[in-house]
Formats: sequence, C-alpha cells, structure tokens
Amino acid sequence: MKAEKRLVFPLLAIGCHLVLAGAVGRQRRDAQWKITTILDFPYTKVTVDNPASNDDFEGYIPDLLKKIGSNLNQSYTITVVADGKYGAKDEGKWTGMIGELVSKKADIAAAAITVSEARKEAVSFTDPWKQIKSVIVIKKPTGDGSASKVKSAEDLAGQSDIKYLTVKDGTTVQLIQNATAPPYIVAIRKQQELVSTSDEGIRKVRKGDGKFAFITESATGYYWAKRKPCDLTVLEIPLPERSYAFAVTKDSPIKERLNNALKALKDSGEFDKITDNWWKDECSGGGALVYLESVLVPLIVLLLASLLSSN
Repeated sequence: MKAEKRLVFPLLAIGCHLVLAGAVGRQRRDAQWKITTILDFPYTKVTVDNPASNDDFEGYIPDLLKKIGSNLNQSYTITVVADGKYGAKDEGKWTGMIGELVSKKADIAAAAITVSEARKEAVSFTDPWKQIKSVIVIKKPTGDGSASKVKSAEDLAGQSDIKYLTVKDGTTVQLIQNATAPPYIVAIRKQQELVSTSDEGIRKVRKGDGKFAFITESATGYYWAKRKPCDLTVLEIPLPERSYAFAVTKDSPIKERLNNALKALKDSGEFDKITDNWWKDECSGGGALVYLESVLVPLIVLLLASLLSSN
C-alpha cells in the first residue's frame, strides 16, 4: 500500500505539471499580439478618424498582417504609434515604434522599418521582407525651372534652390549624414529639410514646382512614381542597400513564428500577390492612352463628319 502511494503522488505531480505547462503554452499561443504601426501610405493608412478595430486600417502592411494572422491562427490588434515616429535614440531613450517595443507597450512593430545596427541593439528583427536602395523623387521637368535641368542625381549638386526632403528619425537621414560619397551628398546635407512621413514628402514635391526633391527608399519612391497623375520620376543614388523587416521585442519567440509565416507566404506566392496588388503601375502606356483620347478620337470624329457631309 505504501509503495502504491509513493507511486501515485509522483504521477499526480507530473500530471499537474503537464496540465499547467499546457495551459501556459496555450496562453502564449493565443495571447493577442499588440502591433504598433505608423501611418505612411502605401504601407498603412486609416479609413476612419478614430480607428477602433483592425478593419479600420488599409494598406500593404494590414493586408500582410491579415494573411499572417490567418495562417498562424493568431489574433492581434493594430494601434498607431503615439509619437508618429519610426524610432531613433534621443538622449539615451528610444522614440517611435522602436521605443514602444523597448517599453513593452507593443509586441511587434509592423511597418516599412529599415534594419540598422543601432536598432538591433534595442530590438530583434525578423528575416527581411524587402531589399531597398536609396532614391531621389522629383517632379518631372516643367518649363525652365531648376527641375528641367536635372537628368540624373549628379545634376542635383549644382542646384542651390532645391530643398532635399527626408523623413525624420528614419535611417535615410543617418545615411546622408554619414556618407562621404558621392560628392553631391554634401550639397544634399546643406539643403536638407525633414518631413514626418513619405506622404508629406510626396505632397511637397508635387506642389513645389520643382523646388523640392524627396530622398527615400526605392520601394516607396517607385510606388509613387507609378501612381497617377504620373508626374514624378525617380533617380537612384549610390548609398548602401538596406532592408525592411518587422521588429519585435528583444529575443521574443514571436520572431520565429513571424519568420515561418513570411516564408510560407513567399513559398506559396501569396506574398508576391499582395505586393503586386499595391505596386500596380498606373503610368505604363499612359502616354499612349492620352494620345488615343486627345488626338485620335477627335480625328476619327472629324473623318466621320467629313465622310457624312460628302455623301
């Protein structure tokens, strides 16, 4: 009898341990992810003034998160970063989305976040989901202004009346500050102006009558250059290539789950479908379409009218 009791108690203890471990495991799997993001289209925008659910967000990142959440059977909530910044170290303290990860206010930062060595000290990054270069977005040449003289990035060096816009707290700012080449980087540094988001930079370029050039990542630059009214062009500049990734709290197990989900989406072709959906080219062949509408159609009408009058 004593032997049986000695056997029963260890078995009960093991059973309780397994039940508790299983409960903890389920809690970790099912816990709702807290995701911080930034409003910077085409990556993310809100469709209402005060977003109350994930459905109130639209863009490339929300679409990607929907697929990830569905594939992992994982719930999550999206919120907009409180200070509207990507994240940089300011007087020893991290700002923006990186800061919200460091302070544990969020589990994941999902946006077009550039991986950098400084940020790696504070957070962990998933595998990259986009490789990027640096580009300058300018308005297509009009009239006799400064923009009409710009045919390449090198031509910008001699333009003293052009302001170069960059997103504050972004890694592009740091790249420009630290770069020693090409030579026109010096001119860019002297005439640099900060904006809050890519949207703001693009608006200034479009309304600035050739007085602004926006320095950004290639994915962002080419997106806007492909959008109507097709009034922008992109110039590549030889700065180091970088990559976008999601960021998570330091050494979080969420990183592995995100990596697995991203790989599955890429292997299945779903990742490319989402990308193609948001990076549609609205400008290819646009000139031909305008020509058809503005020249050929009136010409056909005139020909038909002439034929009818002759009969």
